[in-house]
Amino acid sequence: MLSVLFKKNGIVKTVYSLICLTSLFLCLPVLAQKNTHESQIITLQITDKIAAYGEFYPGDNNKPVVMILHGFMLTHNFQTVKQLAESLHESGYTVLTPTLSLGINKRKTSLSCEAIHTHSLLGDLKDINQWVKWLTVKTGKKLTIIGHSAGSSQLIAYIHHYPSAPVKQMIFLSMPNFRDTPNSYATRKDIELAQKTPDKNDLKKFSLSYCKEYVTTANNFISYYNLSKDNLYQYLKQTPIKKTLILGSEDTRVDKNWNKSLASTNTTIIIIKGANHFFDAEYEFDLLDTVESILTEHQ
Repeated sequence: MLSVLFKKNGIVKTVYSLICLTSLFLCLPVLAQKNTHESQIITLQITDKIAAYGEFYPGDNNKPVVMILHGFMLTHNFQTVKQLAESLHESGYTVLTPTLSLGINKRKTSLSCEAIHTHSLLGDLKDINQWVKWLTVKTGKKLTIIGHSAGSSQLIAYIHHYPSAPVKQMIFLSMPNFRDTPNSYATRKDIELAQKTPDKNDLKKFSLSYCKEYVTTANNFISYYNLSKDNLYQYLKQTPIKKTLILGSEDTRVDKNWNKSLASTNTTIIIIKGANHFFDAEYEFDLLDTVESILTEHQ
């Protein structure tokens, strides 16, 4: 009886061991696919007096290199950008998420509407160009650039001003314009004030985008205000680079009819049903699947 029990236990142990070994070998390829490289905080010298932070996620050499830009006056730690970057990194992509300096040395936090704004669109585009150069040198590859919200508008303006940039594809998430989106406070009175101001470098109080009170110079205000529907449409139409616009069907911060009309600029339009401006909650997974599908298709 003891020997029989021993044999039965021996069989159980043997089967258990085989199952464990089999499971281990089955799991190894899955574990190998996960990117274990940790992200790194990068400090990039923009000018003699201003440096900017970014987060770099090293990935697999055989996958596209991606740069993701945050929205207006935010940072690379903004939730939509951070989640997408981390998820793409886990799938093996090399990702960079820069923070635009906005004229502030080593800026770490979002800039409030109530601040005095010394930054301009042209300054932002110079920042973007510095980061594009850094990432291109680092990886030796052309980039896919992704912008969220106003970051999308700034990226297409970047390509307009830097048409020879090493970019092979653009993906825009929830792209607004700076004049007449549903949540914009800017009115005709603001541009009239900017145009009538004798000294374009004097500080004045304007309304811009979601800021009801926005203190800046006339020149700086005009630089952002010029990211209008018409100008963005022309910028999109002029570039031959592959373009995709991803929208949430429940986004109340953009003009969805205008966004859909951008299909005539040879921009692919994808609508994620139920998602809002930030693709949060369960829609972050829909966004990730959509972006990965685009990256895989045009690898």
